[in-house]
Amino acid sequence: MTSDTTSPKVLIPVETKTRELSAKLFLSTVLAGRGYNVYLGNKIQHTALDKIDPDVYFETGARQHEDRLRRLQERGVRTLILETEGSAFPGAEEFSKAVDSDTLEYTDCYCAWGAVAGDVVENEAPETHVEITGNPRFDLL
Repeated sequence: MTSDTTSPKVLIPVETKTRELSAKLFLSTVLAGRGYNVYLGNKIQHTALDKIDPDVYFETGARQHEDRLRRLQERGVRTLILETEGSAFPGAEEFSKAVDSDTLEYTDCYCAWGAVAGDVVENEAPETHVEITGNPRFDLL
């Protein structure tokens, strides 16, 4: 299969293979089926970000990633957060501790697992677009 250089490039990092790989491979397959060139890899954001020069970038969480997301947005890259640990928090108070408003400032869209996470993000960063998407891991169940 050859890559179409005119199709948008999407970069999806995998932080923890045992937790995320199957679901992100599923997401990559769906996006590729819709015409995107998808780059998926373990810690790919540290090794290939500049080489790939993506049009869309999925960050792994809403904590302490503001420098990378700011640099990407300055280059015109759309930035999304697909939280990898969204089910680890029993409620809004605990989840709000894991959300960094500085990171959200450079996020075009936050993909929330559910309404609790969506409400927390909207309160922390009202300018960030929030979509309740669930998580691809649940789509595999």
